[in-house]
Amino acid sequence: PAYGTILSTQLVEGGNSISLSTLFDPLLEPELIFELTADLPENADVQTILESVKVAPGIEIPDARYKDWFPNFALSDLISDNTATGLIVVGKRVTPLDYKSFADINLKLFKNDQEIETGHSSDVLGNP
Repeated sequence: PAYGTILSTQLVEGGNSISLSTLFDPLLEPELIFELTADLPENADVQTILESVKVAPGIEIPDARYKDWFPNFALSDLISDNTATGLIVVGKRVTPLDYKSFADINLKLFKNDQEIETGHSSDVLGNP
């Protein structure tokens, strides 16, 4: 995993339209978005973490300033380009039920009413 800075101007609440015309070479990645609602102690256990977050479905739209950057990027390219941070669309935030439920979330991705991809949350390191 890698991370960069996400600015408030890069966050879009679900249900809003976005324009890709301001982006260079965007991709699309379904995500589970975790939002901290409280500070975590240094040795927080799973239950403490669950009580301190909201979770939302999301779509990350990574974007790099390099032509044909994916999948041919070097680590130095990502570092110099803020890990290709573009936009993030965030759906409705909910309080998670339990840790095990994260390992059993199905995803179907559609384009123009045509299913183009499926996924499962266990694909993310076993459990996001």
